[in-house]
Amino acid sequence: MEGAAIQMKKVLTDQEGERLELEYRLLEGFVTLEQERVPTYGIGITGRNGEACAVSDISSDRSAVCALLHILWEMDVTPIGLQDIVQDYIEN
Repeated sequence: MEGAAIQMKKVLTDQEGERLELEYRLLEGFVTLEQERVPTYGIGITGRNGEACAVSDISSDRSAVCALLHILWEMDVTPIGLQDIVQDYIEN
C-alpha cells in the first residue's frame, strides 16, 4: 500500500483506565490486472503503544472501504480485531 488518503484519530480509555490513542487510515495501493494498473484500498489501525495492523487490497471500491473505515472508527475497533472484522466483511 502506498499511502494514507484518510486519517482519523480517536482516544479511548481501556478497562484499567489507561488512555489508548488510535489512528485509522485508508490505504491506497495498486495492482496490475490484465496489463492495467487498478487502484485498491485497504485499512490500517495503529495504537500509541506501537500495536498496529493493516489489511491491504480489501476492494477497488474506494467508497465501500471508506464506509468500512468509518464503521471501524465508530465501533472503537483496535488493531488486534481488524483482520477478523475485515474477513467477516469480505465474506458477507
